[in-house]
Amino acid sequence: MLNGHNFGLAGLLNNGLTTMFDLQGYEASILSGALLTIQVAVLSLLLAVVLGMAGALAKMAPYRFARSIATLYTTIIRGIPDLVLMMLIFSVDKFFLTIVFTL
Repeated sequence: MLNGHNFGLAGLLNNGLTTMFDLQGYEASILSGALLTIQVAVLSLLLAVVLGMAGALAKMAPYRFARSIATLYTTIIRGIPDLVLMMLIFSVDKFFLTIVFTL
């Protein structure tokens, strides 16, 4: 103890952890937000698996039209950088949502 302050592990246990984990009544909100995040992640994973399987089946299909569409899609998606693609999806999504909710 130096000048009334605890240093080291004892100081961390006495002072730091109690103030660090003081959520001031927001425990339920944080827990519900974490649960929602997990639900969105699992649903996104399932959607990605379904769309990925559909694309893989289309690329292996005996029909030339299905193979051409799947090849065009993968060529375009692989050619666009991820950050640009995310910004494009966000902008287009925002645009369509604005149109839908103003009707």
